[in-house]
Amino acid sequence: MIVSVNWLKEITDINVQEELLLEGIPANGLEVEAVKKTGIGHQDIVSCTILTKIKHPEADKLFVTTVDAGSFGTKQIVTNLSNVKVGDKLLVALEGVKITSDFIIKKSKLKNVDSEGMFIGWEELGFHFKSEEPIYLDDTTENGIYYYDLLPFEDTLIDIELTSNRGDCLGMKGIATDIKARFNSNLKEINYSYKSSESSVTNDISVSVVSPNCYRYTGAVIKNVVIKPSPLWMQLKLVKAGIRPINNVVDITNIVLFEMNQPLHAFDLDKITDKKIIVRDANQDEKMVTLDGIERQLEKQDIVIADSAKGHCLGGIMGGQISEVTDTTKNIFLEAAFFNPVTIRKCSRRLGLRSESSYRFEREIDRENVDSGLKRALHFFDLLQIGTISKDIIDVYPVPFQKKVISTTTGWINKKLGTSLTSKEIIDLLSKLDFKAVSDNDNLVVTVPSARNDVSIREDITEEVARIYGYNNIKPTLFPSIKSGVRTTLQNQERKLHSLMIESGCNEVMNFSFVGKSLFDKMILPENHPLRNVVTLEVPLTEDWSSMRSSLIPGLIRTASFNVTRQNRSFSLYEIGNISIPTNDILPIEQKKLGIILTGNKFEKGHCNEEVKYDFFDLKGIIDSILDSYSIEASFVPSIECYLQPYQQADIIIQNKKVGVMGKLHPSVAENFDIEDNVFIAEIDTKMIFDNSKVISSFVQVPKFPSSERDLAIVVKDDIKAEDIIKTVKGTDTEILREVTIFDIYKGNAIEKGYYSLAIKLVYNKIVSTLTDAEIETATKMILNNLESKLNAKLR
Repeated sequence: MIVSVNWLKEITDINVQEELLLEGIPANGLEVEAVKKTGIGHQDIVSCTILTKIKHPEADKLFVTTVDAGSFGTKQIVTNLSNVKVGDKLLVALEGVKITSDFIIKKSKLKNVDSEGMFIGWEELGFHFKSEEPIYLDDTTENGIYYYDLLPFEDTLIDIELTSNRGDCLGMKGIATDIKARFNSNLKEINYSYKSSESSVTNDISVSVVSPNCYRYTGAVIKNVVIKPSPLWMQLKLVKAGIRPINNVVDITNIVLFEMNQPLHAFDLDKITDKKIIVRDANQDEKMVTLDGIERQLEKQDIVIADSAKGHCLGGIMGGQISEVTDTTKNIFLEAAFFNPVTIRKCSRRLGLRSESSYRFEREIDRENVDSGLKRALHFFDLLQIGTISKDIIDVYPVPFQKKVISTTTGWINKKLGTSLTSKEIIDLLSKLDFKAVSDNDNLVVTVPSARNDVSIREDITEEVARIYGYNNIKPTLFPSIKSGVRTTLQNQERKLHSLMIESGCNEVMNFSFVGKSLFDKMILPENHPLRNVVTLEVPLTEDWSSMRSSLIPGLIRTASFNVTRQNRSFSLYEIGNISIPTNDILPIEQKKLGIILTGNKFEKGHCNEEVKYDFFDLKGIIDSILDSYSIEASFVPSIECYLQPYQQADIIIQNKKVGVMGKLHPSVAENFDIEDNVFIAEIDTKMIFDNSKVISSFVQVPKFPSSERDLAIVVKDDIKAEDIIKTVKGTDTEILREVTIFDIYKGNAIEKGYYSLAIKLVYNKIVSTLTDAEIETATKMILNNLESKLNAKLR
């Protein structure tokens, strides 16, 4: 946002030195990017009138003109400006004017014709504006007048970098409101008055708002307009703001845009069918040619300003060519509106179409200011006597502005800022920014101005108080005490989990949180699979990153594929990260998971060992190790995941709840990801681990006496799991059993069909004395009896 100091002083009574002004702007929290002086250093640049114009005798693209420069006499100027004509009043730089350090105007010959000066454009006067056109002066301008006596060309331009939340400062009025609070000045009264005809606007146009994304729509009719260049003072203001002057109608809309922060659009009224304006959403497959000459493909949520037959304007972004104001336009419908900022932002980004209007609508202009912006424009139409203005205006306001009221306390503000302000002082500071506040003892109730959409909570109120009070006026104080930061229990548990995974030989990876449909297709997941239930992004980066991940497993498989296809075929990786589960609420549920993936060789072939590949039990061993470290007992039961190989997968159960899944990746899935080796993968809910962990384990005395072992071979039915056998043995009421290990499984001719043999090693030990054979035999019989009674197991 470029701020003209001259323009700023027109709308405020601020009267401070520029140095103090330039210090006060950043003190208010507005960042100054650059400062430039304009219109300084040139001398003999004066007004003139073109008397004659002929073609150059030796150059097709040059013209020879004579000009009347008043007291400076008649001068001959050779120029390449084809648009200038006899009678035009321009600025001319005469002999001796220094345009730049290495460009001085001299009397010279151009293709054998004398030239005694040069017509001047805005760039030559030091403005950030490039144009091949000269500066056209008003018809009443006398010849031979120095340019700096015509208008205040000399000015200071301040380029302010605004953050996206300060949309209120995208107009001179908003900037002035913010700065006046710093220097205890006031806004001057803005003139909204204009003379109108006796004809009502409804005689010429009707407005219907159908789109839910149009919150307010106002308009007026101006008849018998005369399109011509705007006066020099208006052109000068626009050029200082970095905008090219076009004609009086367009320039008025731009002046109001930069002064009042209210976008406007002018339609050629005679090109609107049935004199009806309909604000609606775009139709299916609707197209529109915008003012830049490009045909745009619209979508359902785009806002269109249309008549009963066709669209005329892409609401809040750019007008259409079909009703563009041209030199032949006679009647105008002038629009000022407020559109849904989110809708404008989405449409603008999708089409790659940014404008000064869309930039402001995206940041939410002042909804209560819409009619004021329209009336300010009508004031300029009347001032320049451009046409006849309708008696009244149309104002359709389907979504009225709801004032924000914030409650806080004086004590809370002082505590946050380290100040001792009274309630009255806080109210006075806020009133400088047009906030209305009332107090009841320590309590404050603050009504936020409609322009300040960035203020919504009491912390914002505190910030406003600090800005205007002055950050430099807040005395720095030391903290009464310093408390070093400590990790939370959850952070400590996660750090422990990272350490355990590293100790297990795994390397950490951090995958993107996005996935796409193609990833699920490669995993051969049916359409109704839970992993396909994802949070979809409205504006994805690409199709492959179109949704938030619902599991760590797809990302780990993708990472494995990435490595394998680059000749890194053996690795063990883990990831701890969040997944997103969609809900009926606005926000999804986030869950933290642990993912593990193994593939390739566990040990490479060497001179003293053979190659050993990862298998199912390597993965299970890592999981067992983790659970043991948290003193958690878990069970593993067969699962039926489609992306895992049958009979080599298991659900992980803790406290009768499924907390994860593990297994071998299905060969067809591995093939889709170009992985030839076996892949073993697991995912576990870390919250369930942490919630069920036992921080303090009970102490078990180390035995002083030797242990004794017994091997048993039992026969059980095929449907009895080894895990159930171990639980039954451990559940036997004997104090001397220390360990239970399965070391062999056998099925064959010697075993009845439907049964299998299991070999178990039992380790006995006694804390207080040496074991006796009688004690061992008694314990063994108790175990066998327990197995027989509960599992119908027989000793082989």
